Amino acid sequence: QAPRERSVVTRAVSTYRAVRARAKPGGDREALLAFMGVLATAWKQQDAKSALGKYWIDADEATAAAADLLGTVGVDMVLAQLVKPEVANRAVPSIQLMIRHASGRIFQEAHYLALAPLQQDLFFHGQVTVSGPASKSLGAFFTPTPLVRTLVEQALGKLNLTDAKRIHLFDPACGSGEFLREAVRQLGLRGFKGRIKVTGYDISEAACLMAQFGLAAEACTSVAPLDVHIVHRDALDGNPWVDDVSVCLMNPPFLAWPDMLPPQQDAVSTILAELHERRPDMAMAFVRLATDTLVPGGVIGAVLPASFLDGSSPEKLRDFLAANHSLELSARLGNQAVFTDVTVDPALIVVQRRKPAAVSESTLLVWADHAQGSSDLALRALRRHEKPRIAVCLEDHKNFSIYTVPAMEKADSWAPRPYQSAKVLSALSDGPQVRTLFSVQQGTITGLNAAFLLNEGEFNALPKSEQRYFRPAVVNESIKSGRLLLGAWVFYPHGNNLSPLNTEQEVESKLEQFFNTRLRPYKDALLRRARISRANWWRLSEYRSWQVKRMPKIVSTYFGAAGSFAVDQSGDCVVVQGYGWIPKRDRLSEQHLLAIMATLNAPLTDTMLAGVSNNLSGGQWNLSKRFVERMPIVDVERLPESLLEALSAIGEQMTAGGPWNADRLRDLTVQAFGLSQKLST
Repeated sequence: QAPRERSVVTRAVSTYRAVRARAKPGGDREALLAFMGVLATAWKQQDAKSALGKYWIDADEATAAAADLLGTVGVDMVLAQLVKPEVANRAVPSIQLMIRHASGRIFQEAHYLALAPLQQDLFFHGQVTVSGPASKSLGAFFTPTPLVRTLVEQALGKLNLTDAKRIHLFDPACGSGEFLREAVRQLGLRGFKGRIKVTGYDISEAACLMAQFGLAAEACTSVAPLDVHIVHRDALDGNPWVDDVSVCLMNPPFLAWPDMLPPQQDAVSTILAELHERRPDMAMAFVRLATDTLVPGGVIGAVLPASFLDGSSPEKLRDFLAANHSLELSARLGNQAVFTDVTVDPALIVVQRRKPAAVSESTLLVWADHAQGSSDLALRALRRHEKPRIAVCLEDHKNFSIYTVPAMEKADSWAPRPYQSAKVLSALSDGPQVRTLFSVQQGTITGLNAAFLLNEGEFNALPKSEQRYFRPAVVNESIKSGRLLLGAWVFYPHGNNLSPLNTEQEVESKLEQFFNTRLRPYKDALLRRARISRANWWRLSEYRSWQVKRMPKIVSTYFGAAGSFAVDQSGDCVVVQGYGWIPKRDRLSEQHLLAIMATLNAPLTDTMLAGVSNNLSGGQWNLSKRFVERMPIVDVERLPESLLEALSAIGEQMTAGGPWNADRLRDLTVQAFGLSQKLST
């Protein structure tokens, strides 16, 4: 949707709608050209000396399309509406400024409309359509202007423009050409007067037409001569890309592996070759191909899914980049509202192909949380700073951080973290981590909780002989402020004292009431689960063998923060929605577990989680194994007896639901980790 406020974007989109309404079915190309023809005419009226037609290869066709669709009177009417003065201040919209600063948003809406079915009759049967963002199926989205400007500034800032005679700009998924146009504009602001070659690919013909028009508009005011090549093609079609590229700027399609068509999966697999790992995103293929286009010293500036920075699928590709490139910038923008209609955290990276004997000095990191406006604040702040060569904090706020660290392209993770978290993790880097003391395991997957989980009343209604096949279940609601609140029971027919249930007949015989009231009614749904057959349809999807043996353990929810950890002292509980932390050392006593659990529910844990995990829109952290096992943990076996007793006493109070002093817990936790009060706050 175009913004509802009165703006040049709203006015331009209304103009496009009026033009497109005159198009015949299948006439989307003609309608788009006619719209741009109207814009060009308005531009020429405001600037009679404009040379737009000189640079725009589609100028004649666009003028003819406007005349054909609208006629002379129609063109005049549409033009009058487009440049009509504002009622409030009588200001006339500047078409040049409209195209320069708002064309991205205008063309995004135009692109959606161009791909949507044309609806010519209201409420006519068979023609009423609900048109959403058509680009969503392609994984392609308009890049917001602040993001474009920031990434272009950071990428161009790595080039030595003083000695350069020629710059080759390239975008393999150019859309309406926002990155390319902004790069041309910024080169002009930086005083570059050499020749600029511009190359762009896009799978959408409509997008290519827009890019041609936008770059022609930029050429009118560019000091440097432009050589523009916009090609309508699928960038992953197997044909070679251009080479000799100085700067590759892109926002490639964010398309997850399960959402790709089989031919797309084949293309991505072929491109990544030995770098293919698990289920890659389509954007990874663009990054891999972009590396082959660069000259020594060339730069890639890309908008990518945040998972590229620390996910397991891109790990080999990150290693590949590190071998020949320096990571100049890594930014994680936590607000999923950065892109309209997208629920994915975006990231920015800038990498530079190293010249022979070149040494990386530092990496600039930008982190923003999920609060509305945090990403915008971080991007504005970033534009105020030059990248230092040494490790230093540039800005550290509640909602965002900007700082440099020693060159980190070879690090396991490229994900920026809050500066305070990075400081704490650095201070604790020599101490034990969760994986040192615990094996973190995912809980049981029932496959259908409605069939296998009972509440207290339903469990008590079962015969005693059937209750033996159930154990207390840890679900999302089971942990609150370090206390285990049990009220759910899960069917768990595993254990040394249970008779095996190998057939459906045995289940019905030994659990008659549960079978007839729960399992049988859900049989069809249970059969639809993966890796389930008629021979075992009544089983849990994943019972997790580690839960068979009863042993004391720490348990957590799937997502949470400090307060989302508890101790299962008896070991009777089966984790269903969450994770179990199994001690690796037999000498870890119940007192040790209670002390550790107490520290996990202290505020410092949120700071540490921010340094190892990913934040969700609700403000919680992902507590899965791949994140928390790298988190520092108190080495309880080395604590002074008095400190161990104090922490375990608080842990006992948490477990019992009794009162405990939060300030004292904070101070004890800081002391247990050996951190100064100043560093931890």
